[in-house]
Amino acid sequence: MNFILAKYVVPVNPDLHLKDPLSTELGQKILNEGISLINEVGFEEFNFKKLGIRINTTEASIYRYFENKHQLLLYLTAWYWGFMDFRLVLKTANLTEAEEKLKIAMSEIANIDRSFQHEIINQHELFLVMIAEAPKSYLVKNVDLLNQNGAYVNYKKCVHKLADMVTEIRPSYPYPHMLISTAIEGLYHQYFVQSHLPSLSDHVSDDNSIMEYFYKLIIHQTTI
Repeated sequence: MNFILAKYVVPVNPDLHLKDPLSTELGQKILNEGISLINEVGFEEFNFKKLGIRINTTEASIYRYFENKHQLLLYLTAWYWGFMDFRLVLKTANLTEAEEKLKIAMSEIANIDRSFQHEIINQHELFLVMIAEAPKSYLVKNVDLLNQNGAYVNYKKCVHKLADMVTEIRPSYPYPHMLISTAIEGLYHQYFVQSHLPSLSDHVSDDNSIMEYFYKLIIHQTTI
């Protein structure tokens, strides 16, 4: 399975790049070193000038791939959720019990299993970007236009998959998408506050504890 994941070509909306970054060595450097630099300095301080210095190229070369840094963040977010969507398919395909499928799916989204690596994209570093920076991909004034143009399709696919699992558990539950999107955002938010604003959370033993909290929250909502 890890070999399949490592080779998987993630479908990303072509509107999220000017030139496919995975098609060239430079484009791949832009992605991986961009992920690393965003993790180091934060999205606000990140820019293409700094990235160009880091990978020994010009700003102009980077602009051939992405219009601006927000488009790069949109691409990374779409790639992440597209890869996650494939992970969910592989990990739950042979499961028949809805609660078990949901727990495995939540474990994948929580990035509990870090034993594999995509051959191009650094999965763990991108996961850290998702925790700290992903909301900035949609908390923008032109979110409606971006949504209309398909920028968030891969994320919505993952939410729909888990919402379908909720419906399997309780067909009459009226808010499956609301519940799942809240749980996913809450999961990543708790990862963030555990590291940076710990008084907004509670002490937990490990990442698995946070995942278990949100899984039980979903199950409680669907069984009361």
